[in-house]
Amino acid sequence: MKYITSKNNTGFTLTDFIVTLILIVSLVVPIGLAIPTVIEYVTLKKTIERIQKTAHNEKEAREALNNQFMIDSIKSIRPDDIVITEVNNSVNLSFDYKQPIPLYGNVSLLIHYSAKTK
Repeated sequence: MKYITSKNNTGFTLTDFIVTLILIVSLVVPIGLAIPTVIEYVTLKKTIERIQKTAHNEKEAREALNNQFMIDSIKSIRPDDIVITEVNNSVNLSFDYKQPIPLYGNVSLLIHYSAKTK
């Protein structure tokens, strides 16, 4: 008489589920916290490109920056932190800043944002 023996069952155990859940959460949380800063960076980059096309001198560019910062509620950087230079009757704008994003306790993510107009 043959006895039926259990074969090695392969499947998704509770331990596998918990480990997978921890890995997914540890990736999703930083991405979710970084998305608003990335959106703000893209907005800021589009703003300096638009101002570079329309401003004729540094004063006009500075005024447009101040107005746009109030409209877009940009908080990561101040309008004074944007460098404005005039070269060959063209206004060039650039910025460079670091954005810390607190994650877990003493652990944080630091993103370095920089852009300049051509």
